Amino acid sequence: MTKEDICNLSEDEINLLIQEHIFDMVVIELRLDWYPVPVKCFYYKDSPYVQYSWDKKACNAMIFRNGIDDSDGIAKSIPFYSNEIEAAWMIIEKLRDQFCFNVRTIHDKTENKFVCEIWGLHSNQYRGQGIKVYSETASEAICKAALILKLVNE
Repeated sequence: MTKEDICNLSEDEINLLIQEHIFDMVVIELRLDWYPVPVKCFYYKDSPYVQYSWDKKACNAMIFRNGIDDSDGIAKSIPFYSNEIEAAWMIIEKLRDQFCFNVRTIHDKTENKFVCEIWGLHSNQYRGQGIKVYSETASEAICKAALILKLVNE
């Protein structure tokens, strides 16, 4: 995937890739007889429980965390990283021990944009000059920069 590919992703695509590649979750897709669209379920590698679920209708589909009954609760929907700053900030919290982040606004006469820059804390952790992404929202800039870091530069 290229930087351009990532910058052209939809919000749903961004949210799914963040869950899988930034938070290192295993993703499986279920096609349930009783539900009209496929449901993606997200697991931590060391846990048998569904932590999150997602579908095109953006509802939960009532996936049980243990896959059998509601004794362990219902898997909640994945966070909306690309359009909620609280969720996007979880990305920064996850990566801040390895990388520096700078998120700021840029104002000029024609538009207001946000920029997110990421660079390594130590010179051997990131070989480039850093990543810089401009976007309409801070949360989207954070997401796209993190995905470029993980999917393009690894």
